[in-house]
Amino acid sequence: MTRRIALKYATAVLAGLALVTTLAGPASAAVCDRRIRLIPTPAGRAIMADGRARVRSDARGRQSFVVEITAFVPNGTVLSVTANGVPAGTAAVMFNRALLDVTNAASPLPAGLDPVCGITQLLVADPAGTVILTGMF
Repeated sequence: MTRRIALKYATAVLAGLALVTTLAGPASAAVCDRRIRLIPTPAGRAIMADGRARVRSDARGRQSFVVEITAFVPNGTVLSVTANGVPAGTAAVMFNRALLDVTNAASPLPAGLDPVCGITQLLVADPAGTVILTGMF
């Protein structure tokens, strides 16, 4: 094999490896897909609160944290969600349901929630700050 052909071959191999690495995403990306059922506190049972949560991350670095809540409270009631002691966001109740959907699709995740695979504890509180649902991943 001539030196010129060997150089072209090596360049093609390196370009191919670079493409595969780029498409595969970061090698250190955590991958998870966990779901939990939230447990109502006595205050949550009083308003028939129920909920589920999911954390999901893939090898491409896409992450999502979703909390679905059912509670028999007036429309417009704003519930706050805390993950690992960090405010994750709020969800307004409409027809007894509320949804918090946090992803890194359009913007970075809030500080303390990245990576979502690291979320272990979840709390949902009413407007007065009383915890109505809890959960552990």
